[in-house]
Amino acid sequence: MSKNVDTVLVIGATSGLGETFAKHFHTQGKKDMASEITTNLTATIAVAHIIIPHFLALKRPTTFMTVSSAAGFVPHGLFPVYCATKAGVHAFTCSLRAELVGKNARVLELAPPGVATDLVVSFKEQIIEAMGGPEKFAPPMSLEEYMNGVIEEFEKEGEEEGAKEVAVGFARILAGTWREALGPILESMGTSG
Repeated sequence: MSKNVDTVLVIGATSGLGETFAKHFHTQGKKDMASEITTNLTATIAVAHIIIPHFLALKRPTTFMTVSSAAGFVPHGLFPVYCATKAGVHAFTCSLRAELVGKNARVLELAPPGVATDLVVSFKEQIIEAMGGPEKFAPPMSLEEYMNGVIEEFEKEGEEEGAKEVAVGFARILAGTWREALGPILESMGTSG
């Protein structure tokens, strides 16, 4: 691996979301579920297993970044497997970060809210129906608003050392609430997650 690589972003992706939205859990195929788990969680862990030793050998600051989701902090009944994989990514990221404290490999978690991608927009009516009507539907953040928010957070994060989760919109509220509630417990255990 090139010694120039010092930052890796693992995008577990949303490959399984189409299947998840299109079917209820009890009708979702086992192969679809396995694919979603592999894409979102197993691949993230496998990439970390390859990259982290490389980063540690570099002896200079490096960054490993995962992508979880607001759905990993507060699960939603519309896509339980997706929520479980993103909660798993969040837990893995916290554990890996704790393991690497004091090392040159920084571990960040990018936690997006619902974003109005083409995929999400294509399932909007199905989501509204499954939620019980438009009054219960929280419109997703526009992609432009999301990207601007993430860039702003990264710029701010450069000034404020020590960020663990990079989140905007509703996801920022969820990640902040999680950190406020569990941060003291993690610290009492000798870790900051």
